[in-house]
Amino acid sequence: MKYAQLLITGQSTIIDVPAINFILKTRILFTTLYLLRLYKKKGATEAINFFKKIQPYRKYNFSNEIQEHLFARTIVSWTQVFINLIHKEALCLERSIAICASLRYLGLQSQVIIARKATMNASLRFEFHAWVELCCLPINDVLPAKTKFTEVYRIPER
Repeated sequence: MKYAQLLITGQSTIIDVPAINFILKTRILFTTLYLLRLYKKKGATEAINFFKKIQPYRKYNFSNEIQEHLFARTIVSWTQVFINLIHKEALCLERSIAICASLRYLGLQSQVIIARKATMNASLRFEFHAWVELCCLPINDVLPAKTKFTEVYRIPER
């Protein structure tokens, strides 16, 4: 864990990140499962409307943004594992909605960003892409995604 923190933060000090217990993992699993099914059956609009209404199950107090970011990365990792078990072929929008819902469920004010390719000659596979941001940093994608794409829509709006 300390090596992962070093790579993410660039700091040698270990930051205490709140643990994720079994009940919390189960709630994340059911939220992810529900949202992926809702997306498949009723579409992106219904899934987005559902996650906009999510009320936090628990509010965490973080000592700094790095601790919040590391906690969010842990939640993203678990949500991603559940998505891969349930629906490996999920598109970036499906994944982002499920991840953002899990984060918002835990009181983290994350947002789904939908963006379009910044240039036509970019060697990217898709015209559009979606990711989740927390404190204006991509949490389930790499930072350069923000430079390769132009933001079209932010859910929920600031």
